[in-house]
Amino acid sequence: MNRVDTPPEIRAIRTIVVFARAPREGEVKTRLAAGVGEPAALAIYRWLGARTLSAARALHNVRVVIHFTPSDGAADLRAWLGDTTLHPQCTGDLGARMHHAVADALAGGAGEVLVVGTDCPGLDARLLDRAFGALRDADVVIGPATDGGYYLIGLRALAPALFAAIPWSSADTL
Repeated sequence: MNRVDTPPEIRAIRTIVVFARAPREGEVKTRLAAGVGEPAALAIYRWLGARTLSAARALHNVRVVIHFTPSDGAADLRAWLGDTTLHPQCTGDLGARMHHAVADALAGGAGEVLVVGTDCPGLDARLLDRAFGALRDADVVIGPATDGGYYLIGLRALAPALFAAIPWSSADTL
C-alpha cells in the first residue's frame, strides 16, 4: 500500500519527534560542562533525555521517533533509551534537520507532529498532550522559551518557511 492509499485512521497518527545526540562525554551539554565538568554534564543530559522520552511515551496513541546525531550513534542511543525508533538526522542547519524530520513523519502517516529536544526539564506528558490538543484548532503550535527560542514546535502540515532563514540559537530564533 502506498502512502496515498493509507486509511484515514492511520494517517491521523500523532508523532513526537525527539532530537537527540548520542550520549557521549565531551559531546553533549558542552557549555554546561565548562562549569560542572564533562561527567556531570553527561549525567544531566542522560537524565533530561530519559525524562523527555518518558513524557512522550506516557501519551496514548502516539508514535515516538528519535532523530539523532552523529550518524554512528544508534548503538549508544539504544543502550541509553532502549528499544525505540531511530533515524539519523540529515545534514544541514537545525532548520533543515527539523524540516526533514517533520516531512518524514508526515510522509509516514502522521496527522500531527511535535518536535522537541532533550533539554527542557519542564517538559512533561501533560504539556505534550496540551500541545496536541492545541493542534486540533491551529496549524502550528510553538512552546516559547525564555531565551528567545522555543522548546517545542507542532504542525499538522509541512510549513517550510518555519525552518528557513532562522537565526538559530539566538534571542531572535522565535
